[in-house]
Amino acid sequence: MKALEPHIQAVHSRYWDGEKQAAARKQVLLVEGDDDRDVVEELLRQRRDTWETKVRVVVAGGRKRVLECREFPHAHMLVDRDTWTDTECPQGVYVTAGWCLENLFLDPEFLHSFDPQIATKIADAREPWVRAGALWWTLQRAREAHQDWQTALGWTYGAPREDLDLSSAATVRDSLASKIPQHLQDAVRLDLGVLAEAYDRRLQQVLALPEPQQWQLGVHGKEAFRRLLHPLLQAAHGQRNWRVELAGKLRRPPPFDGLLALLIP
Repeated sequence: MKALEPHIQAVHSRYWDGEKQAAARKQVLLVEGDDDRDVVEELLRQRRDTWETKVRVVVAGGRKRVLECREFPHAHMLVDRDTWTDTECPQGVYVTAGWCLENLFLDPEFLHSFDPQIATKIADAREPWVRAGALWWTLQRAREAHQDWQTALGWTYGAPREDLDLSSAATVRDSLASKIPQHLQDAVRLDLGVLAEAYDRRLQQVLALPEPQQWQLGVHGKEAFRRLLHPLLQAAHGQRNWRVELAGKLRRPPPFDGLLALLIP
């Protein structure tokens, strides 16, 4: 693996060097992946045919890489909401209104305007997908909590630390408690009963929402698009790039209304 590291680094450098050249004198929008770029570029194309002279959409390779990108310090950023609540969304970052970008395509009104029969089939499948989404949301939050307490503690990979008293079990407990907030300690206890209760709370919260918001906030959009909507679209209308096809029919929903206006006034 170490023998490959120089090659990987060279590929990485070439990619970012190429993007910097292509983005010269343009506004830059960082997105997570290729699919996100395809949809955003289609929305930009709807707004202005010559958008490419003003904007460069750059794939960073995941939400964390978007947020931590150093190559374009003044870029605009668009990321998936995933399991963030409204209060957890970072300032200065454009966050999808729903779970991820593909949730836009699951909106009942939008689907009905495109194909009423597909809209009906999707509507009939809603509750199993909401239940699966509630479970995934709960498990994902637990996994992220582990990352949060590791970040709060900091890692030295086994080297001694002056800020941790390791003289006894009691002092270790107190030292860790001083570094890791109580709510993070609580979040990472893998109690299946607690997880099941958290799942039920999330499910009830989502089921209490209007149906369009259930599709937006309660369903993992990428999976629902891949496993549910995409096969129906292919069966009814044939093989196409359905992300781009559907994006061409959107009417700049949030956060794209503000983002596109900013990129192309």
